[in-house]
Amino acid sequence: MKKKILITDTRVPHHDMVAADHTTFHICRDLASFGFDVTFLPGMDTWPEKYGRDLKALGVRLDYERAVHGTPADYLRRFAGEFSIFYLQPLWLAHILIDIVKKENPQAEIIYHAADLTFVRLEREKELLHAPQADAKASEARSQELDIAMKADHVIVISDTEKQILQKAVGHRLPVHSFNCLYSGLIEKTEPFSGRNGILFVGSYGHQPNVDGILWFADCIWPLFRKRFPTVPLYLVGGFAPPEITELDRRPGISYLGHVEDLTPLLQSATVAIAPLRYGAGIKGKIGMTLGAGLPNVCTPMAVEGMQLENEKHVLIARDERMFADSLERLHSDEKLWKRLSDNGKEVIHKKFGIEACSKRFKAILEKTGIMEHES
Repeated sequence: MKKKILITDTRVPHHDMVAADHTTFHICRDLASFGFDVTFLPGMDTWPEKYGRDLKALGVRLDYERAVHGTPADYLRRFAGEFSIFYLQPLWLAHILIDIVKKENPQAEIIYHAADLTFVRLEREKELLHAPQADAKASEARSQELDIAMKADHVIVISDTEKQILQKAVGHRLPVHSFNCLYSGLIEKTEPFSGRNGILFVGSYGHQPNVDGILWFADCIWPLFRKRFPTVPLYLVGGFAPPEITELDRRPGISYLGHVEDLTPLLQSATVAIAPLRYGAGIKGKIGMTLGAGLPNVCTPMAVEGMQLENEKHVLIARDERMFADSLERLHSDEKLWKRLSDNGKEVIHKKFGIEACSKRFKAILEKTGIMEHES
């Protein structure tokens, strides 16, 4: 008999729009393929029909209706006893649900999955932006996240860096597992350097570090680079954009494209991808996607944290505005450097962050926890 597992997330995965949703979609796919009976419970009560259909096509049950079941908490009060495993994410939803699970089904095993450590991201935002309101948010997130980690049977974070941060924060060893779960796709044949033109940024602007990073890039780095390469365009891809992002389309050389369903033409025609993140946590799907296409990246140190990517081998790491503009210039001028980063970046994604590598690692984690039996 299949073990019944309930997995939660903010919404039915918009798997082609948001990196964290892409990960959740593949985790659901893996759980179903590993032989679990999977039910998905979203925090939001409406979703485009396409995404619900795609999730159900994996063999995942999606039966939640707000008008019928009430809130996700109401759903669990009614049905928690039917499941033997709960896979809870993100922080805000896990905070609401974990005590209900423990009360209604104390025998069940609980996994808390942190797509990033929320309290780390918010503390870094507070330190960078000196926003008074961020202090209270960061403190609340730290309290909630550590409480959830202590209550869960298993915790999954997405890098060894965050595993160390979390274990240090609680003062003793937790059953924390590191899972580099980007599930990045690979483009087998990468178009050559010649004939390419453009700088590409891909990200959901519902994630505030992306908004901050692109505004910093547009204000402080783009003018430096554009003086040297006035005909190179900057393409901004991603949904959920606030006005300050869409208005960048008015600046010379910048095009805001919104959500693009098929990124392959851009990945095969741009020269460089960028990850100009000044704060954040977790590991970055945008880097996995673009490197997997053979597109070299210029990144801040924050953007590559936890990914074990080497400067000058896999990516170029820039610590300030001038260095970022210089790195972009190098990748537009040095074909040998471009080819080296393209080949090495693609290889590291295949080995560490690709779909097959992630599925294999996820299976190993589930076996280690005892949630899944070892195959003989």
